[in-house]
Amino acid sequence: QNFAVPIRDDDLARETEDEEPTLEPKMLWSHKLRGFRHGFGPIKYHDTPLDEELGTDVFARLDAKTPLFSGGTDFQRVDIVELIDPLVRTYVSPDRPDKMLFLDGVQQSTLYGEAEYHEALVHPAMFTHPNPRRVAIIGGGEGATLREVLKHNTVEEVVMVEIDGELVGMCREHLPEWSNCTDIEGSDADSCFDDSRASVE
Repeated sequence: QNFAVPIRDDDLARETEDEEPTLEPKMLWSHKLRGFRHGFGPIKYHDTPLDEELGTDVFARLDAKTPLFSGGTDFQRVDIVELIDPLVRTYVSPDRPDKMLFLDGVQQSTLYGEAEYHEALVHPAMFTHPNPRRVAIIGGGEGATLREVLKHNTVEEVVMVEIDGELVGMCREHLPEWSNCTDIEGSDADSCFDDSRASVE
């Protein structure tokens, strides 16, 4: 959600006979979730997708086809959207549009790329341990970290500690792909949140 802030500079209004006033832009555009951008320098795009911000990086160059959720919890603002690339005017897959999760306007996860990210996050530690049976996950509201942990057949118990229970519910409803356990051998539930080895606190 963008808005404009008018700028008043009284010096610009004072004209002299000797010189023409230098006209500067009269508006600064800012994104209200991320604060003001100082000056009129170019917008800096980021090197990694997870550094992207909701206004300038995403909605400025992608069309939000369907806002799945936009609101707040007791802890943060949550935006979940389906996106389409305006350059090709199509979804990456016709039956599976890309989805993105933003917390306080900052991208946390995207459907295309989240699997690789969470695999790299979880499996090095899991493979390093000789026999991981009990696992604690701090955070992880989308359920993707839980999904990757449950892929290990040595795991007997997983406790996911998430401060924002409302976020977990939103992700279960709008981002079920993140916590899909249907193809995980040994899982007894379609959603990883419902796996008998897992609990969310």
